[in-house]
Amino acid sequence: MYGTYSYNGIIRKTVALFGDMFNDITVARKDANGDLTNERRVPLAYAPRESFLARLNERPDLTDERMALALPRMSFEIAGALQYDSERQLPKNNVCRVVNAAGNPVAIYAPAPYIIPFDLSIYSKNQDEALQIVEQILPNFKPSIRRTYYPIDGETFTDEVIFKLLTVSKEDTYDNDFVNNRKIIYTLSFDARINIFGRVDGDGKVILNSIVNFTTNAGGDPDVTITQAVNPQNVNDPNDTYTIDLTYTYGFD
Repeated sequence: MYGTYSYNGIIRKTVALFGDMFNDITVARKDANGDLTNERRVPLAYAPRESFLARLNERPDLTDERMALALPRMSFEIAGALQYDSERQLPKNNVCRVVNAAGNPVAIYAPAPYIIPFDLSIYSKNQDEALQIVEQILPNFKPSIRRTYYPIDGETFTDEVIFKLLTVSKEDTYDNDFVNNRKIIYTLSFDARINIFGRVDGDGKVILNSIVNFTTNAGGDPDVTITQAVNPQNVNDPNDTYTIDLTYTYGFD
């Protein structure tokens, strides 16, 4: 098990998938007549929530022109420890045999299922912009969304990550001046259900001989027993897929 280097970057890919879901959110500003005056994308970064709060506290006047360009914005992070998900564990000796990008058969053992907690934080200086962002996110989670990706570089098979929305919380704080120093923060908590795959066995052998016994009475002495052997060793390419269709017709007095 140990001694062979194996790294597929699955947790890193999961972080990228999570951030990609919120990368194109925009906010709009309208005048008194309801006409659109400005629309821009909300910046998103992977960073701890505390670091953003520290940066906000460094500039207490949120009406400052430089700060107005920075808000609203969002950040996300892995919010806690990874948890083993025993409910999704497949038999540990299961082997999935697939054909890689080079056309060669390989074997991949059953993955280890884990749950990764994520927090998405939304920072705004007014309620309207914060609600615009929240309402662009909530309709997509009922309460989960699935994303398909390639877990192992160079392999052709795909896997799914399930992102589930758990809670939505809100903070509305201010220091001294309610207008200038107001901070509105929405925190959306998610969990990501992933499968962590180990190394790929390049010696994924192809089944070249299969023997199946058919019997009419499994509980006692069989009336009829048929043994069928399939041997596709004479095919041109063992990596191709083939369908074997056998029909038996028999009757009894």
